[in-house]
Amino acid sequence: MGDLWVLLAWGFLFMIFWMLFLWVWQWKRRVSGMENAGWSSGLLILAFLYAIKADGYGPRRFLIAALVGLASGFLARRSWVMGKPAEPVGFRGLWVFEGRAIQAVFLSLPVALLAIDPLPGLTVYEWAGLLIWAIGMGGQIFAETRRSIFEWLIWVAYFVAALATPYGPWTIICPLLMLPRLIETKQTIES
Repeated sequence: MGDLWVLLAWGFLFMIFWMLFLWVWQWKRRVSGMENAGWSSGLLILAFLYAIKADGYGPRRFLIAALVGLASGFLARRSWVMGKPAEPVGFRGLWVFEGRAIQAVFLSLPVALLAIDPLPGLTVYEWAGLLIWAIGMGGQIFAETRRSIFEWLIWVAYFVAALATPYGPWTIICPLLMLPRLIETKQTIES
């Protein structure tokens, strides 16, 4: 459990500075939309940070990093809004960015648990998570809207994959927290 807290602390430090950098970048260039791209790209980097820093089973660490990297990279690319004029948001906007940093670290918990798991080989839960992830990612690629049930399936996949780890069942909170956000974002896009 101690390794988990160290890993999450590294993730927290990285995300705080990453989102601060993006807030300054957005503010200086007077563009908007960087908090979503920063959040998604931050999850990608967190997955690889956990894979490198953790001592769990190597193939599992890098498999989960690759899966999170592909899904988060895909979302970051879709979220990257460049050149959209924006009013300066000042320090209030900084708190939005830093709130997203904290959210990213919290939602990366299943990935961190998988990265520290020393059990050799992949469990049936990890294989099931991989299958759910493939369905979700395939759907995301072909979905007509930016946010969909397929993105939520990707979050469910991380939870399912982490089920065999200590505290893994508690990570159900991650897809449950993402569902209202995805529904709200989808409704905003459609209106």
